[in-house]
Amino acid sequence: MILRSTTTNCRRSKYMTDTLALVFDLDDTLMDTYGQLVMVAHQNACAAMNRAGLDVPVEELMATRLRLMSEQPRADVNQLLAQHYGSEDPEIIRAGFETYFNPDFTNIEPFPGVHEMLAQLQTEHDLFLVTSGYQKPQQKKVEVLGIGDYFREICYVPVDQPEGKREAFKYLQNKYGCDFERMIIIGDRINNEIVHGNYLGCTTVWVRHGECAHILPEGPHEEPRLTLEAIHHQPELLQKLSS
Repeated sequence: MILRSTTTNCRRSKYMTDTLALVFDLDDTLMDTYGQLVMVAHQNACAAMNRAGLDVPVEELMATRLRLMSEQPRADVNQLLAQHYGSEDPEIIRAGFETYFNPDFTNIEPFPGVHEMLAQLQTEHDLFLVTSGYQKPQQKKVEVLGIGDYFREICYVPVDQPEGKREAFKYLQNKYGCDFERMIIIGDRINNEIVHGNYLGCTTVWVRHGECAHILPEGPHEEPRLTLEAIHHQPELLQKLSS
């Protein structure tokens, strides 16, 4: 199931024929989630697992958590951490998972130049946002960042659905009539939006930043069409794609 929030500022007709559909991820794509939220979220997740019954000092849990993430970046670190200390208790694992994906924040900012970039792109293309996580904190991020009005539609994909973004891309294609060949997927996770975009035949752009920057492609199905080091290079990238 995809949870959706539709924006109301669309200036184009419902179906797109001659425009590109630019589908953005949120975390570590439009904002520096790693720099602003991630380390505190990991610390809080360790504390939550400790309170749930994992009888290990939080400082040790944090050090082990970061090491396990580096060694097995595609696995659920909450499960790895519990297992490392001999626990299979689902409540301990759930405590870490839910705490990590529900960060507490009041002030966050987008990457420099994001507002200007989205405003420029919006004049020529149709923009969409597809983000994974719990809906309430993801909606709050969009509101605090002040970026919601740039997008025709925002899709909130439940974090426990590994193929949820693929379904979201298919939903947008069906609703707005944009061929997958004219859909550009922009995100930071090789093993999420990039692989799903590739599967559907979209153009994929990897923003190599943040917590997932070291997760490298494991085959042609995960290779992005292009790679960006910073999101504000996107307008220049579009010129290359159309040339």
